[in-house]
Amino acid sequence: MPKQKSKERNISPAMSEFSMAFEEFFKDKSKPKSDEEEKKQMEDFMEWYNNERQQSDTGKTPAEMFKEIYGEEPTKSDKPSRMINFEWDENYKEPDEMLYEADQLIIKGKYKEALKLADEILEIIPDDEEALLLKTIILPSLGRTSEAEEILKFVNKKYGKTTDWNFYRAQLYFWNGNLSKAMEFMKQALEKNPDNFDALTGYANYLDLAREESSKEFLEKAEKIDNKRAERFKKKYWITQKEYIQKGMFTGALDNIVNLLEEQKETEARQNIKLLLKYFYELPKDVLTMLLGLEIESYIATKEYETASQKVETLLKINIKNPHAYFYKSQLFFNQKKLEEALTEINKCLENAENSDTPIPHPDFYLLKSMILKKMDNDECLYYENKANQLMAGLKRIAGEG
Repeated sequence: MPKQKSKERNISPAMSEFSMAFEEFFKDKSKPKSDEEEKKQMEDFMEWYNNERQQSDTGKTPAEMFKEIYGEEPTKSDKPSRMINFEWDENYKEPDEMLYEADQLIIKGKYKEALKLADEILEIIPDDEEALLLKTIILPSLGRTSEAEEILKFVNKKYGKTTDWNFYRAQLYFWNGNLSKAMEFMKQALEKNPDNFDALTGYANYLDLAREESSKEFLEKAEKIDNKRAERFKKKYWITQKEYIQKGMFTGALDNIVNLLEEQKETEARQNIKLLLKYFYELPKDVLTMLLGLEIESYIATKEYETASQKVETLLKINIKNPHAYFYKSQLFFNQKKLEEALTEINKCLENAENSDTPIPHPDFYLLKSMILKKMDNDECLYYENKANQLMAGLKRIAGEG
């Protein structure tokens, strides 16, 4: 944990005496090996401090001073004095223990309980970097991703881009479906601290999901640092390639790509598409065609029409009747002002869509046809424009009901 700077302040004689006594008593004492031993040491210190050690400014013990002031034997009392009372709190936990417990709760999916512990740590140590970063893992699981992003910005401003910051930044990207960015930031964490165990295992796992052979190199390095811990990581936390494509993580990755394209981050979208296409032969056909379609859209957006055209041919090889493939072909011709060719392809698109298992063409199909016809000064454009608007309204209504 980063050291906190403290302001200089005046210390009362009582506090000064306590500090000196504490240092004096524990100077030659060995560190306690258990809670029982620590408790016994504190009880011995209290007895020695109250009844044996004379205060440097009065030459009397706190017990003698209490008796002199109040005319009675010292007992547990709220009366002002230099007496100390020690009580052992069986439920007390150090912040490090609470962080570990929060980690265990996250593993079990108990995010609300984990968040409560992280907040309790922050009450003890305000702005503690590790507790704040822990919250960035918890909050997205509670649907509060934007709060996690704000915490990362705050930690970056206060502590800079430390190894831990890069590690948690990578984790947040990964759970938001952005494997490419997750790998980038985990690599940066290792550049700052090449022997960081968590960053080594995290990077090894990400590289394995990206089907990179170099994954083994980083995992072996982690094993050399702490073999038992590495084995535990592989058993409990390692995400296999099979889990990655069969669970919600892959759906999250597709959603991330859609969001990146909407934000006009085509290069970043393509980096993630490239990683997901490494599972080309394992993916269900509908998922694969969706992924290839998103890749084509990214090249159309950046006006790389030749590359987009090549990708369309790949899509047609998977399914010659895929209406989206003809939609993209039509879009490419339209963007190059080849209106006749564009009209031919959009007609094929609509024909295949209307004859498919789910014969409800996408509104964009009709919208593109209306745009082509409008450019050709064909009044039929209004019919297709209205049809597109009707379908879109229906989809919005269904979404609202859902």
